[in-house]
Amino acid sequence: RSLQLDGFIEASPDNTRLLVKAAEGYNGYSFIFVEDKSPERAMKLYYRAFQYATRALKQKEEFAEAFDGRKDEFIASLDVFDKEDVPALFWAASSWLSWVGLNVDDPEIFLALPKIKAMLHRSIELDEGYKYGMAHTVLGALYASRPVAFGGKPEKSKAEFDRAFEISKRKLLLFQLMYARYYAYQIQDRELFVTTLQEAIDAPDDLLPAMGFANAAAKKKAESLLNDVDNIF
Repeated sequence: RSLQLDGFIEASPDNTRLLVKAAEGYNGYSFIFVEDKSPERAMKLYYRAFQYATRALKQKEEFAEAFDGRKDEFIASLDVFDKEDVPALFWAASSWLSWVGLNVDDPEIFLALPKIKAMLHRSIELDEGYKYGMAHTVLGALYASRPVAFGGKPEKSKAEFDRAFEISKRKLLLFQLMYARYYAYQIQDRELFVTTLQEAIDAPDDLLPAMGFANAAAKKKAESLLNDVDNIF
C-alpha cells in the first residue's frame, strides 16, 4: 500500500493528505514488520516516513526556513501550525525519533532531539487526543531512552505514559509495550516489565476494534519481549 502511495505522491508531490498517509504507512510497517528483523532497512523506512511528513510541514514557509536553523528559531516556527497539521507533526517527530534511535553512532542525532521533543509538545498542545494520546507515549519513550546518568528522565517518562494510559483507557496495547520496553527497563523494574507485558498479552482481542491490527502486533511483540526477559534483566 505504501508503494502505491509513492506513485500517487509522484503524480501529486504536494498533496499533504497523501504525504501524511505515506508517512504513517511507512512508520507503522517498519515498526511492526521490519525493525526487529532488519534495523538497517527499518532505518531507511523511518527516514522515508520522516521525509514525507516533513515535506507536508515545509509547505509552511516559516517552518521550512527554520528547519535547519538554531533550536530557538525552529521552536518559534512551530507556532505556524494548527490542529489540522497535527498528523504531519506527529508522524514527522515519531519517524525522526525512530530513525535517530537506530542511528546512535551519528553524533549529530543529539542536535535533533530538542527539535523532536518540541514537535511532540506542539502536537500535544494542538490535539492531545490524536491517536489516543500517542504523542505522550513517544515522549515517554524519549525521556526513558537513556539512563539517568546520561540525561534520562524517568519521572517525566512516567508522567507521559500515565497521561497516554488515561487518554487511551489502556486500550491501545502499543502503549503497554512501550512502557515496559522503555520505562520499566530504564528503572530496572523487572516485575513492572513482566506485569505490563502480561497485561497486553492477556487483553481481549476486541479491546479496541479500530486499532485491532496494531493491538495484535503489540501482543506478538509483548510475547517476544517477555520470552527474552532473562536476557534483558
